[in-house]
Amino acid sequence: GVAHGRHSSLQDALEWGYTSLQPAAQLLFHRVSVFAGGFTLMAACDVCQDEDLSSEDIEAAIHELHRCSLLIQDSGRYRMLRPLRDFAQEKLRRSEGVEVMRDRHLDWMIKLAGSAPELPDRDGAWLSSLEPELANAREAMEWARTSTNDDRAFRLAYGLYDFWYPRSMAIEGANEIRRTLRSSRRLDWLSKARLFNAKAVLDMERGDLETALADYQSAARLAKRNGDQMIETRILANVAIVMRRLGKCKEAYQSGDELLRRMPERDPAPFIIGGTGAFLALVIVLVFVFSSLLSGGGDGEGRLVVDLPEIKGRLANISSLPPGLVVVSDFVEFETEGDVPAEIELPLKERADS
Repeated sequence: GVAHGRHSSLQDALEWGYTSLQPAAQLLFHRVSVFAGGFTLMAACDVCQDEDLSSEDIEAAIHELHRCSLLIQDSGRYRMLRPLRDFAQEKLRRSEGVEVMRDRHLDWMIKLAGSAPELPDRDGAWLSSLEPELANAREAMEWARTSTNDDRAFRLAYGLYDFWYPRSMAIEGANEIRRTLRSSRRLDWLSKARLFNAKAVLDMERGDLETALADYQSAARLAKRNGDQMIETRILANVAIVMRRLGKCKEAYQSGDELLRRMPERDPAPFIIGGTGAFLALVIVLVFVFSSLLSGGGDGEGRLVVDLPEIKGRLANISSLPPGLVVVSDFVEFETEGDVPAEIELPLKERADS
């Protein structure tokens, strides 16, 4: 009885405050309830503006809502207390309907998540701008999955990967991608492969190498099933790297050797120019280092000898490899053009690491 009376009193007070608002402020009050964790004036304009509510209307309405204590302002952001947000969402359901505004909120979040600059600037202003919107991102992800909009769910999850990884949020990111993959029934194979690939990177970051390997293998199967040898080959490079970290030397050697056999068949420039040259370089060296390891290629004095001209010979078979490219791996660094030593000595501690 007492609790019900308090609830009724709160509802009556909110209703009285709501009816005293100007029509534009009432409309904005409904709409900004789709934001979780707050919003900026610019975000409110992006999501709420239409023919019924101009940007000037929104700015004036925000000031009115703040003056009436229906919005709290903090460091350039606005937010609602939970009871106020629940009340506003109920008003939204009874007027325009929640779906339209939540779709707009989702589209805004997709645009924000997809606006990451190219490396190496990704750890700067964009990450800082996305940090306050984490609650909005989570809300948008949940709506994308429950509304069964597979393409939007993919675009948001794939865009947020560029935030989760540098912010050391691998666990949350991997879980969000896993839920997206489970809920997506009509997602095309390439988008699924990209999500598996992104999840594998996050799984590696959190130290779950076995799950990362399974994710990469799922992506590779999708590429193989759909006849895309280039994508399958790129994923094989990742498979070899994970196997190496797991200590599965023979399997890594086999995966790397398969990768190198395929390389001359297709133009490998995307491996080099597209930012994944490190994968190619690592696997090239892996193949020969593992070959030496498996054949007992140590010199008996605590060193492992790797035949660099043999590696360089394999590189020479790839006609589109850019001249002068520096190939870097966990083991060795050298250039594809110019003289290289006949052999290089590596300490046998690398055997344990491998």
